Amino acid sequence: WLPFPIVGMLCAEKLGDFTDRYGRGPFIICFTLVAGFFCVLLPEVDTAPGMWRVILPIAAYSVVDICHDMLVTPTRAMVNDEIADPLVAATGA
Repeated sequence: WLPFPIVGMLCAEKLGDFTDRYGRGPFIICFTLVAGFFCVLLPEVDTAPGMWRVILPIAAYSVVDICHDMLVTPTRAMVNDEIADPLVAATGA
């Protein structure tokens, strides 16, 4: 459980800079597709041979959790952009 918050702390600021520069959509789509792929892969590890039955679920869960953590920042920013713009236009501020 410890590596995930550390990765989030180390990458969140850089991810925010990249999403401001290149847009939020590509990052949201990328992390969603990667997490979705590993979510589909997770039930299939039952057919893996030997030690892979232990390694693959841990790796797949780790990737899904890290993708989730990396999705939080651009998704919050996108929702904030969508909500803040109409409010600014309505209030004239």
